[in-house]
Amino acid sequence: MIYKLTEDEMFERIFEHACLVIDEGMTVREIAEKTHWSKTTVDMDVTIRLEKLDAGIAKEVRKVLDCHFEQKHMKGAQATREKYNKKQRRAG
Repeated sequence: MIYKLTEDEMFERIFEHACLVIDEGMTVREIAEKTHWSKTTVDMDVTIRLEKLDAGIAKEVRKVLDCHFEQKHMKGAQATREKYNKKQRRAG
């Protein structure tokens, strides 16, 4: 049996996800892991659905998500560097 969320439950979920982004600075991936919702659902909640419910909160969330996006390439480079250094230590 598939459970369909009520409108109130959906609003609650959307604002919970928004609060996690704003208050704790969590990424979409971190929220998905914590709440057991898919990354797609979390992303849609904090971008598309939230914009329709509360534009002010959506702008705050967008600022945090844009910051995460700007930092993404630095985190990727750091992970690659650590992986390379780990291989060098094993070989050397």
